Amino acid sequence: MKQHNKTIVLLTVLFIAMFSISMFLYLSTPSIFLLLVMDYIVCFSYLFYKKVKLNRNTVITRL
Repeated sequence: MKQHNKTIVLLTVLFIAMFSISMFLYLSTPSIFLLLVMDYIVCFSYLFYKKVKLNRNTVITRL
């Protein structure tokens, strides 16, 4: 349960940090494509993390 809460907090902090960086870059260089690229990076990093977590759990259950 604590590990799950820590994961949610970590992902929330990561999302806020990436969103802040993307907004800063968007306001300094007005390009909507840059904002979309940063959002895609956040989404794909989340999906990659979920995949790694799933693989780690399957390895643990096999042991």
